[in-house]
Amino acid sequence: MKSLFIFLLLFCYGIAGGETGEDDNKTLYAPVINVVQHKLGNVTIPLKIYRYGSRKDVVMINLHSNEKTSVLAAMQWLKHNGGLLIKIENGDNRHIVFEIDTAIFQVDPNHIFSVKGIKNDYVNNIYQLEKAISETQKFAKKILSLIPANPSIVVALHNNFNGDYSIDSYLKGRERATDASRVYKNPAQDADDIFLTTDATLFKQLSDDGFNTILQNAKTVKRDGSLSVYFHEKKIRYLNCETEHGKQGVYYQMLSGAMKYIERRNNNERLVAYKCFDSLFLLEKGTALYKDSIYKGEIKSVYRLKK
Repeated sequence: MKSLFIFLLLFCYGIAGGETGEDDNKTLYAPVINVVQHKLGNVTIPLKIYRYGSRKDVVMINLHSNEKTSVLAAMQWLKHNGGLLIKIENGDNRHIVFEIDTAIFQVDPNHIFSVKGIKNDYVNNIYQLEKAISETQKFAKKILSLIPANPSIVVALHNNFNGDYSIDSYLKGRERATDASRVYKNPAQDADDIFLTTDATLFKQLSDDGFNTILQNAKTVKRDGSLSVYFHEKKIRYLNCETEHGKQGVYYQMLSGAMKYIERRNNNERLVAYKCFDSLFLLEKGTALYKDSIYKGEIKSVYRLKK
C-alpha cells in the first residue's frame, strides 16, 4: 500500500506552544516601564509605557489621568496575563491645558485623533488655532506610534461618575443613540458599568454574558476624534471598558470577562501544519488533541495527497 502524505491543518487552543498570556506556572509579570516625553505647547506630557512580559497583541490605553480605578484593575490583569499599557501622565486632570504664544488651549485627549475632533475642542480659540491643531496632531501621532502593529485588540480604560455617562445614553431617543447600532442593557447591572466595542462578535459574547454592551455604529457615530472612531475606521478591534470611579473589583471582573474571549480567539487563530508520512496515521477532522493529558483543541482540516 502506498503511504499517504498527510497535512493536518489545525486551529488549536495553544497547540503551537506560543505565548498565550496564561502561564502554566502562574508566573507574575513585573512591568518594564518606559517614559516618553512629548512637548505640547508650553507643557511636557509624559507618556508612560508598561510592558508586562513579551506579548504585544493586547494593548491597553489610559487617556484620562484622573480615571485611576481602570488603570489599577488593568495592571492587575496584565500582571497575570501580559500585555502593554500606555498611560498619559497629566496629574489628576482629565483635560490637557497648554499655551502657545499666550493663547491658552484645553483639549480632551480622547478627541485628538482627527482634525475635526481637535477643532471641536478649540472652537472658541482663534489666535494660533492652526498651530495648536498641528501640535495636537503631533501629540496624537506620538501616542499612536507607541501601539504595536496589528494588535488583537486595543482596550481603552475609562471611569465615570454616577449618572454622568451610562448605557442609558445610547438608548433610543437619547443623546448618543446614533452612535450605536445595537445596545444591550441588563437591568440587574449598574447602568454606569458598560462596554463599548467595534466588534460584533465580541458584542454578542459580552451581552450574552449579561454585561451592558454597546456596538458602535460605523456609519452614524459622531466623528469626535475619539479612539473608538479611529480604530473602527482602521478595522482594528476596539473595546472601551468603563465603570464608576472606585469600583476596581467590578472593573477587574468585567475586564477579565471580556479578555477571556480575546485570549480564546487568539489561541484559536494559531495555525499549525503537520506533515505525516505514515499511512497508519489517519486522523480525521474533529479528532481531539491533547498535550500532557490536557485538551488543547481539535483538527479542523485534513488533506491527504498520494506521495
